[in-house]
Amino acid sequence: MNSNNAIGLQQAYEQLQLRVTRFSATEQKLIAAQDRLDHELTLYKRLSEFNSKALQSTSLEHLGQLAVETMVDILEVEASLIVFMHPETGIQKLFSEGIPLQFQKPSKKNTALFRFFKEFPPHSITLLEDSQLRKVEKLKAYDRGVITVIEDTLAGIHIGCMGLISKQKSPLFSAFNPTLETLFQIFSQQFLALTIRLQQHLKIQHQLDEINNSKMELTKLSLIAKKINNNVIIANHHGEIEWVNDSFVKTTGYQRKEIIGKKPKDFLKRAPQSEAEHKRLVDALRDKKSVAVELINYTKNGKPYHNQIEIIPVFDPLGNHTNFISIQKDITKEVQARNEILRINKRFETIAEKAQIGIWEWEAESQKTQWNTILELQLGIPRNLAPVDFYPFWKNCVHSEDRNSTVERLHNFMRSNESHLEYEYRIQLKNAKEIRYVKTLLIAERTPEGKIIKLIGSNLDITEKHEAEMQLDALKKYYESLFNHSPSQKIVLDKNLNVAFINESLLKVQPDWETFIGKNISELTQLRLKRHPLKNMRRMAQKVSDAVDLKKLIHYTDVITTPNQKTCYRLIDVFPYFIGDQLQYVIINGVDISELKKTQKTIVSKNQELQKLNNELDNFVYRVSHDLRAPLLSIKGLVNLIFATENLEPNLKEYIQLIDVSVARLDDTIQEILEFSRNARLDVTYEHFNLKEMIHGIFEDLKYVSDVQMEMTFQDNGNAWITSDRYRMATLLKNIIGNAVKYRNRSLPNPFVRCKLTETSQKIIIEVEDNGEGIAPEHLPKIFRMFFRGSNSAVGTGLGLFICKEITQKLDGVLDVYSELGKGSRFFISLNKK
Repeated sequence: MNSNNAIGLQQAYEQLQLRVTRFSATEQKLIAAQDRLDHELTLYKRLSEFNSKALQSTSLEHLGQLAVETMVDILEVEASLIVFMHPETGIQKLFSEGIPLQFQKPSKKNTALFRFFKEFPPHSITLLEDSQLRKVEKLKAYDRGVITVIEDTLAGIHIGCMGLISKQKSPLFSAFNPTLETLFQIFSQQFLALTIRLQQHLKIQHQLDEINNSKMELTKLSLIAKKINNNVIIANHHGEIEWVNDSFVKTTGYQRKEIIGKKPKDFLKRAPQSEAEHKRLVDALRDKKSVAVELINYTKNGKPYHNQIEIIPVFDPLGNHTNFISIQKDITKEVQARNEILRINKRFETIAEKAQIGIWEWEAESQKTQWNTILELQLGIPRNLAPVDFYPFWKNCVHSEDRNSTVERLHNFMRSNESHLEYEYRIQLKNAKEIRYVKTLLIAERTPEGKIIKLIGSNLDITEKHEAEMQLDALKKYYESLFNHSPSQKIVLDKNLNVAFINESLLKVQPDWETFIGKNISELTQLRLKRHPLKNMRRMAQKVSDAVDLKKLIHYTDVITTPNQKTCYRLIDVFPYFIGDQLQYVIINGVDISELKKTQKTIVSKNQELQKLNNELDNFVYRVSHDLRAPLLSIKGLVNLIFATENLEPNLKEYIQLIDVSVARLDDTIQEILEFSRNARLDVTYEHFNLKEMIHGIFEDLKYVSDVQMEMTFQDNGNAWITSDRYRMATLLKNIIGNAVKYRNRSLPNPFVRCKLTETSQKIIIEVEDNGEGIAPEHLPKIFRMFFRGSNSAVGTGLGLFICKEITQKLDGVLDVYSELGKGSRFFISLNKK
């Protein structure tokens, strides 16, 4: 290979490295995006946990302290505080987390803090800077923060929320971003709603306590009822209205003087669909029992609204019925929201049907599953399948090769605290040969402790998409190989015939082309260039035009002069790529053929020399195999005859044994040289075979080599079939296992050699472990060298492990060893999956 080709290959290699670096950077960006999504999901989980705990709060103090603790978690700030102000009652409370201050008693400095919150407009988020925080003595230690003020004028509640970061720890915290701003808005609105709910709950609870404790004190009851937002009616034992609160007047539009002495049914007209609920109400009133119903009533001006009604009968100490207390609430918005959810669910079902998405839902308590018709078609579910039998049926539909991993992934998800899982697998329906690819999204509803309540899953058939991606990936790899592994000169024109890409190989011989990117090929023919380059440019433009018009590949040759004044002959291909009748791009590929003939002659000469050497090597291997081994086998036969002689002198017998050992060692050396030669010369041939059967065959061959019984075991991962070179793998394992037997620890009563097969997504790992003599630390770096032996007394030729290393490299694998003298060795063979 001449220097120009070498340089071209080097440049192509560098381009490949650059592309790999870019791919790695993109991968890192995707990982970073995934991390951000996981982080945001964690923050939303914290917000959801706050809602769950807050709904159980029975006091403002507990709710406020829970809120400031949650703010620190979801806003990722150092400290937080919440100011609660009720203008009508004059109540002022302050809750804090992470602030070394005591706000239990009112003080002038705390009053300044309350005034500070009043400076900010309601329902907006403001980022605080150092200059703003210095206005309040207690906040001077902080460098930055964020604040929002929320209020409900109807409930008379004014709340301020603030997150703070100190100057000392400011570098440890990130800037406030849009995601945190959204979370802060959601949190503040939820906290306001929870506070109002708690206040109303406490008020209503207080009212009910008052009613139960003092049923006759109607005046006190009216004063209490007047303050709440719900509609309250106090009626006599006949059901005639004695008093209503302002909220009732505001909701219905009827003034007190219009309705006092009347029954609600006399003026609150109801919709026909409320008749069943109304009958239940009438029956309860007749029996003087508490009742809760929902009716559709009409206001004075005829506007319908959904009315949630709870009526409680009141009795005096003697048990006489004296009054009815009715608490009503306008739940129109809640009903509309509920109907909207039903409408959205219906729309989602329609979308799922149109998009052919199979939906299923599993309840943990009942162990029953529901599914839609699309899933029935995807899995071939019989209509009489019981809800509790869905799981075994689905499991049987999963492709046998994917079943264990898919089921294991599902079980691991259920044991985790994750909220969703997305994975792909294959299905093969019963009595159907076609294999389909399915993408599943699994969503878990859990208790705060992480226990599964419900699983919701969606199945999308992605068979066509998967096949298209495989084709696209193959096409992508083809073009990446074409552009990155070829030293040829390439130009890519877009669909408008503008220069879109020029590779380095072309720029090396024609550096002026770098200025042509973005220009049309026709423009280049108008440039003031030297005579020959201009002629070449016009010819190229004409060939591009011809290729596009004819919609076919066109070949031609040209001649250029390189910057170092060297004449270069090129073979140029012009390839127009169409989709239908639409041109997508044009690839112009140029190959330097100046040295082609010289290179061809050199290659022919080298091939002849190489063929001659290979023939000589084959002849040598043949002679070693037949001519050298034949005399050795004859000597070995003679030695065996001498051993059979009776009354053999001891000294002579010892010498004969030495001859036998030497002959065997020489024969082993010849065999190993042959193995080395075969490994070096023969191409790797991949085939699918059972590793377990191979290793057990080696065990059988070595079973009687040692003078003691050895434990020989093999463990796999459930699938012992691998793809590799059967001959080389047998030689490799025979040498390593044979060494384990040969160098066993004769002082141990239970010698063993254990083989284990494990797999990852990309690797096959074979481990061979023994409890033999082990290898000294100073010998470990040398054991794979040719003819290395750990000591003069060691048996063997010193070629076995060297050949093992060569075979592993030939198989594009790695051979490692870990050993401790006197305790044994562990060999690891790591191979790429094919």
